[in-house]
Amino acid sequence: MPEPTEVYIVTRGIYSDYKIVRVFLDRAQADEYAKIMTATDEYACYEHEVEVWPIGVPAPTYEASDFAYQWTPDEQFEENYDRHQIPEGAHTHVVERSPQRVIVAGKSEEHVRKVIYDEVTRIKAEQAGIA
Repeated sequence: MPEPTEVYIVTRGIYSDYKIVRVFLDRAQADEYAKIMTATDEYACYEHEVEVWPIGVPAPTYEASDFAYQWTPDEQFEENYDRHQIPEGAHTHVVERSPQRVIVAGKSEEHVRKVIYDEVTRIKAEQAGIA
């Protein structure tokens, strides 16, 4: 039997309700298990899903951010005190970008401020039909 290259993880829920239910080496078994669990769990708010994860592939390296700012249409710009992961070697990282909220994190306050202003300008231009 060849060495497995992927594992199939049956999960349920999102955010704080997220749970790993079971891990399989066979995709068909994982799919069948998820299907049965979803059908028999009458109290579940979310379906059981199968996630595919490679075996032996190192996870990307991230550094913690020193500065983070967020923008919302109501509250405008404010400092964000959550710790965000930024890719190794990056000065800044756009954590979230939507018309409702933009979050940018990074190692330099100057870079973070520049990137968040640029992202908000892009969003406003898209909404105005200019971009």
